[in-house]
Amino acid sequence: MANYPYRLPILPMPAGDYVAIGTFTTATDMTSNPNIKPMIDGGELGLGTELFIEAEGELSTTASPTFQIGFWLGAVANSLVLSAATTYGAGAAAWPWKLKYHGKVKSLGPSTSASIIGQAVFYSPTSLTAWSAPIPLPATQAARTVTFDSTINREVGVVAVCSASSASNTVKVNSFSVERLN
Repeated sequence: MANYPYRLPILPMPAGDYVAIGTFTTATDMTSNPNIKPMIDGGELGLGTELFIEAEGELSTTASPTFQIGFWLGAVANSLVLSAATTYGAGAAAWPWKLKYHGKVKSLGPSTSASIIGQAVFYSPTSLTAWSAPIPLPATQAARTVTFDSTINREVGVVAVCSASSASNTVKVNSFSVERLN
């Protein structure tokens, strides 16, 4: 019997709107409200399994803060990818951003020290109607490989960091999806 590859969404797939989150300066889960995140079951990520993660959203500012946006696996502190700190002008109002990640597991079967090698493309806003040229992430070869425990369940989410805590410096996720290719 042939083993055909298939691409499946990782469930649950959030159906509600996410809330814009402000007043933070450390790595913060942007997918915490509603608290529905895709869950990868322990043992599902083995050699050759690929992950496709995509999110779109918007950011707003007061003054000129920097933001970093990325994806996390298992815990907010465990970034799969995180953009460089980018300064956005004062008064940005709902400027759109987009982030796409593709990674491939390079470890045999479930392992407490599995590794995934991946890259992303970040579309950083320059105004309400324009993005910068697509930015490849991460910026270094070493940062493309992330070690994680694939024997236990792992949630996936969107993370952001802001340089200045203000209720007006916000990041919002409008859509978020995770797919696995076996």
